[in-house]
Amino acid sequence: MKAFTAFVCFLVLPSLMGQYAATPPGGAGQVGGSSMTGVWKSTSGNVFSVMIYRNQIDIVLTTPQQKKHLILGRWRQGAQGRQFDYWFPGAQSIAATVILVPQNLNQLKVVDGKGQTFWWQRLQ
Repeated sequence: MKAFTAFVCFLVLPSLMGQYAATPPGGAGQVGGSSMTGVWKSTSGNVFSVMIYRNQIDIVLTTPQQKKHLILGRWRQGAQGRQFDYWFPGAQSIAATVILVPQNLNQLKVVDGKGQTFWWQRLQ
């Protein structure tokens, strides 16, 4: 599955590659010993499993109805702190921006394309 996911990432992203950093700011998703990799529960009710390997961010979204969707992510170039955008394969626009909250490394702030804010709490 991982090899297939990487293949999908590189097929979908060529037009977007110039907007994103090749590596995360400050290291591979780590801040103060904590990582953005993990399983997160959103205030929307969805669960996000985030896997980060170098510049590749793969996310599996699980809805409250247990439907699963693959989501792709990329580090934001020039962003303050640790941030990445994510979108659904084939989508022309970014679904949301994920921001690490330095004061609480077990919580992520998520702002969707409409400006609505959600919070992700670490489950694992």
